[in-house]
Amino acid sequence: MKKNNVETKKLFDTSSLNFSLTKDLPIDFLLAKDIWYAEEDLGLRVNQHQRNRTINFSRIQQTWFKEKLKQYIIYRRIQGIAYSTINETISIFNKLSLFLAEQYVNGFEEIDDEIFELVIKDIKKYSHSYQDSFLCYLKGFLDFGNENDWFSISTYLVAQTKPSKRKKTKIQYIPDEVLQQLDEHLHLLPEPQQRLVILIRA
Repeated sequence: MKKNNVETKKLFDTSSLNFSLTKDLPIDFLLAKDIWYAEEDLGLRVNQHQRNRTINFSRIQQTWFKEKLKQYIIYRRIQGIAYSTINETISIFNKLSLFLAEQYVNGFEEIDDEIFELVIKDIKKYSHSYQDSFLCYLKGFLDFGNENDWFSISTYLVAQTKPSKRKKTKIQYIPDEVLQQLDEHLHLLPEPQQRLVILIRA
């Protein structure tokens, strides 16, 4: 396992890395930019009908976070990640970056279970699938960072958290007296509303 870590770290030795997907541009040139061109910089295939063809890191507020996220995206690109998945990853980490800024987190060393508890509570307002994606991408980034000694952050809470399901909306019933009044005055309603009342009564 240790051998694999060493090999992975060499990937981010920016003084010697040749990133062939960027037309032999130095990797440091790519890391210095906040907006990458999917096709020109990363050699990604983008649907010809898709208007947005960039990867935008400008909304990641923390320099220390942005630097490692860029390196992580490069690694994932080399693994064969698709353009749509990259943009979904960036979108999720944009929200995480905003949350970290609101919590005045100033470095990876300040990210702990207390922060994760707040993050998990915050994302419960989103759909089940979004929560699942958020936790999956977050754990992938944290695992990779831990393996490469970028930081030492426990992923136990993130790994153990299951997305919460939204409460089902209770069916609201129309009182019988209201339905009776509708029946009595049905002929006064426009035809579309009459059909609607009939459907409700069915």
